[in-house]
Amino acid sequence: MFSLLSLFLMQAAPAVPSPADLSDARCIFLFGYFGSRGTPGQEGQAKLGTMYFVGKVRGRNSSTDFGKLLAAAAADAKRANVNAQTEGARCEREYQTAAIALTEGAKSVNARARP
Repeated sequence: MFSLLSLFLMQAAPAVPSPADLSDARCIFLFGYFGSRGTPGQEGQAKLGTMYFVGKVRGRNSSTDFGKLLAAAAADAKRANVNAQTEGARCEREYQTAAIALTEGAKSVNARARP
């Protein structure tokens, strides 16, 4: 009986976000923030960037509570005095690298599919 109660309590305990989740959550926040202040084209790209990082977090844990994660990431960034411009550049580089890899992969598949 004790082990069953212990297991239940361990599952009910709030998960502490991983460093990877906190890092990706900062990117979600930054893409959302800057995307809401840009041109319609920039807003569209920011939404794609946001979804890229949401996908990374969801891939690690499909039940992530994004409200709690974003709050934890904001508190962590403030505590660590994270520079938004530097962090934004890091997020943009990662997103662009992934977008290029996806584009190149699609070109490769399309080239092989042609008769």
